[in-house]
Amino acid sequence: MITVTHQFTCRQIQRPLCRSAADNPGSFLLSFHFTITCLQYSNILTMSIEPLRQFFSARVYAVVGASPDPTKYGNKVLKWYIDHKLPATGINPREVVIYGVQSLSSVSALLNQSGAEHISVSVITPPRVSEVLLNEINELGDKVKGVWFQPGSFDDATLDAARDGLNIIAGGRCVLVEGENGLRAVANL
Repeated sequence: MITVTHQFTCRQIQRPLCRSAADNPGSFLLSFHFTITCLQYSNILTMSIEPLRQFFSARVYAVVGASPDPTKYGNKVLKWYIDHKLPATGINPREVVIYGVQSLSSVSALLNQSGAEHISVSVITPPRVSEVLLNEINELGDKVKGVWFQPGSFDDATLDAARDGLNIIAGGRCVLVEGENGLRAVANL
C-alpha cells in the first residue's frame, strides 16, 4: 500500500496533508480533518503498487514539460530518470538540449525515433496543456503504458479526457517521492 505524501493537497482546505506530529503540533486536528474531507479520494489513499509497477515496466520514458532550468520541476524530474539510469527524453516544443539529450517536440516523435513498443510518460505541464497531451496519447492507443501526472499538472477535466484502460497515476504523488517504490516493485517481478 502506498501512503499519500505531503505533496497531496485536498481541494477543500488547500494545504498540505499527512504531516507528522513533529511538523505540526496540531496534527490531531489536521488528521481528523483529513479523514473527513478526503473520503472522496479514498481510491487514491488505498491504491496498490500495481499502477507504479505498470508504469515502470516501460523501456522508454518521456518527460513532458522538461526544462533546461534546474530550478523547474520539469528539469528535476528528467534528472531523476537520468540519475536512475532510465532511458528518458524530454518533451519540449522548443526541442532544447537538456543534460546532453536532445528533447523532442511530442510523445509521437519519441515513439517514432526510439522504436519502442511501449513508453511511459511523466507530465509536468499546466492542466490545459496536459489535456491536449492526453488527446495525443489517446490516439497512440496501447503504445503508452502509463501517464504519471505530477502535482499541479492535472484537474478533473484532464482526467476525464483519458481513454478507458489508460494507466493514470494522479493525486499528488510525485515521481521524485514515489518513483523509488515503483522501481522496487518492478525489480520484485
